[in-house]
Amino acid sequence: MLSETIVRTLCYVAASVVAIGASPPSEDVLCSGGPLAFSLRLDKSHVMPGDSVTLNEVIPHADGAGVTSVEHHVVRIGRYDRRLNKLFNLRPSFFGIRLADQEFDNLPSSISASHGFAFTLKTSEHKGLTFTFRPKHLGIYLIVASWQRPGHPDISSNPVVLVVESRPDGHGRSIVKPEWISEDD
Repeated sequence: MLSETIVRTLCYVAASVVAIGASPPSEDVLCSGGPLAFSLRLDKSHVMPGDSVTLNEVIPHADGAGVTSVEHHVVRIGRYDRRLNKLFNLRPSFFGIRLADQEFDNLPSSISASHGFAFTLKTSEHKGLTFTFRPKHLGIYLIVASWQRPGHPDISSNPVVLVVESRPDGHGRSIVKPEWISEDD
């Protein structure tokens, strides 16, 4: 049986399909946590453990609401196989919930600010928050964020996928450090 967090995250994925034009689902399958109302963007989608990755979380500039709480939901959807020295996609029944701060340095699972966060990203079209973090382990991760806003409904982001892999050395062999392998790989 899938945990509540996996179900919620998979709901975010399903909701993003709806956002791109599929038929809307019935009310009983919609996710809690609010509609897709802000965007996540990674500056890189393929990295090695220890590489710096920037996650931008943006809403339209015209949205006047502040943000008092941010959550990052992480699902591992691919893992490293030690025997074959390669990454593999997982079947959905083997997806695993991960705490953001256990898989990534400087990406909090949950943070809050009683008076709201100052937006660190501001353009003429968007405003939002930026998180620069470093993956710790090899794997394929689906990341979704949700925001709480005072006096407004909670909102959720689209999912993004981050592939964390080793790169071959000059002889075509993948170099994998022991600390890059998750305990359950």
